[in-house]
Amino acid sequence: MIRLPRRIDPFYALPTPMLFAHRGGPLEEPESTIRAFRYSWETVGVDVFELDVQVTRDDRLVVWHGPDLDNVRIEGVPDDPVKRPPGRRLVTDFAWDELADRAWVADPVGAAAAANLATVPAEPERRLVLLETLLEGFPDTPMNVEMKESFREPHIHAFLDTIDAHRGDRPIVVTSAVEELLTRFRALTSGRSPSGRYPTSVSLRGNVRILAATWLPFVRMPDMREQSFQTTWAGWVSSARAVRKVREAGGATYVFLTEFSPIPGLDEDPATLSDERVFRILDRGVDGIMTDRPGAVKPIIERWTANAARSL
Repeated sequence: MIRLPRRIDPFYALPTPMLFAHRGGPLEEPESTIRAFRYSWETVGVDVFELDVQVTRDDRLVVWHGPDLDNVRIEGVPDDPVKRPPGRRLVTDFAWDELADRAWVADPVGAAAAANLATVPAEPERRLVLLETLLEGFPDTPMNVEMKESFREPHIHAFLDTIDAHRGDRPIVVTSAVEELLTRFRALTSGRSPSGRYPTSVSLRGNVRILAATWLPFVRMPDMREQSFQTTWAGWVSSARAVRKVREAGGATYVFLTEFSPIPGLDEDPATLSDERVFRILDRGVDGIMTDRPGAVKPIIERWTANAARSL
């Protein structure tokens, strides 16, 4: 395999390969909390925050993947998620004042374990947070921000207003799995000041098109100059060939090293991290890795970078 050279990422203007803290690092700290993001930024030294934004019942923008709150202790709600009544389990079921200063995220637990929510301490940095709070708390941190499926038209406007207000000089890439959300977001940012154009991801539909364009000569690769390819890293999805074609089209490739894929073999179990596995990803020329375990992946990337420098 021909290794693509390292470069400066076209959207974040940082040397590649970059390290993204996926949800702040949910296998090392309570996910999507100030505590997790502070750990990944100050202790680990990640390059970019990856975060998700959900909408509450009263249309507030909350940093949360969800949509369930099964690993969150909520004041006045049963600690056993199974015993929570209908309409009291998803982030979209609650108004923000029912969660603000009343919801605390549990420590990471193994896949076969269940958090004992009754013992989760009511610590300020474990609280669920609004998007504006996170942006204010980390004013210089580059971010990769996903609009979740709970978004509707008014939420896209509120989301854009929020990131515009707190953007500063930092790069922000906006993502979604939903094509319609990305299309509407791009339309809103076209010609708008001061936001200008935010780079975006392609949607799940766009990922399929990139995969087809990688292997089928009659399918044209889309223009990627304002778009990133974000996917799980299995060879036939984010292969070296796909990474090269995305780069040639002006884009960047960021891969998830997580355990959320519903299809066996399309992701990597973070519990089995090794230099060999991560090196194989980086050798393809990807521009960044998004991981649930930034503290574990950081030194592996550093070793790969040192090896790459010696091979020049």
